[in-house]
Amino acid sequence: MTLKEFTRLILLKVIQQNKTPLANNPMDNRHILNGLQPIPINIWNIEVRERAGLLTRYSEADIRFALLPQTEASVSRHGIQVGDCYYTAPEAMKNGWFVIAGDGRFKKTVSYDLRLVDTIYVHDASHPDGYFVAFLQERCRQYAGLSFAEVSGLLYQKNVIRHEGKHTKRQLEADFNAVAKPLVDDAKAKTKEATKGKSRSARKKDTVAARTDARRTERQEAAQLAASIPPPATDSAAVIPMLPPRPASAQPKSRKDLYQDLLDGN
Repeated sequence: MTLKEFTRLILLKVIQQNKTPLANNPMDNRHILNGLQPIPINIWNIEVRERAGLLTRYSEADIRFALLPQTEASVSRHGIQVGDCYYTAPEAMKNGWFVIAGDGRFKKTVSYDLRLVDTIYVHDASHPDGYFVAFLQERCRQYAGLSFAEVSGLLYQKNVIRHEGKHTKRQLEADFNAVAKPLVDDAKAKTKEATKGKSRSARKKDTVAARTDARRTERQEAAQLAASIPPPATDSAAVIPMLPPRPASAQPKSRKDLYQDLLDGN
C-alpha cells in the first residue's frame, strides 16, 4: 500500500465515522421533533450555528468543588474516617455504608477544605451533584473549628505522648521487677528450706495449723475489743433470751465434723 492509498483509507474512515449515528448522544426536544439524526456532522452544524463562541458555564459551587484537594477516606462501622476525624452523613446511612463496613472497611474518594475540618465532600456518582456533604461526628467535637493542619499537629503530639507513656510503663515495670524479684526469690528459698525433708501431708498439716492459729488469734483480739467497750446505760436489766432446747432427735456432731467447721470458719 502506498502512502497515497493509506491516506485515502484514513479519510474514508473519518467520513464514515462522521456519518454514523450516536446512540447515546443527548438530544434537544426540538431536534427530536424535527427528526434530526444524531450523527457527528449534524451535531457539528447545529452547534456551530446555535452556540458558536459560547463557552460552557459552571456554577461557583462546581468550580470550588473541582479545586478542592482530594484524598482517600476509610469507611468503617464507626463512620467516614479522614485522619483522626470521623464523619457521618444521611446519604451514607441511607445507603447502609456503615452496616456494610462491618464486614470490612472500604475506601471512598473525598474532597476537603484545608481550612476547616467540620465538613468533607464525599464523591458519589449516584448523587445528582456527584457528591454529598458529610459532617464531623460528636465524638470528634474537640476538633470543630480547626484546620486539617492543626488536627495533624495534635495527632502528632498525641502519638508522642503515647510513645512516652509506653516507655514510662516499661521503666516502671522494670523498677518493680528489680525490687520484687529478689523478695520473691528469697521467700521461695526460705520456704524451701523450712519444708526441706517434710512430706506433702506434713506441709499441708502445717498450713492447716497456721490457719487455725490465725483464726484463733483473730477471735481473741475481737473479744478483747468487745470487752473494752462499756455497755450502754439502761434503766432496767437487759433480758437475755434463753436458747430453745435442742430436739431430742438431733445428734451431736462428731469431733471430725467440729474440726472441719473450725477449718471452714464456722
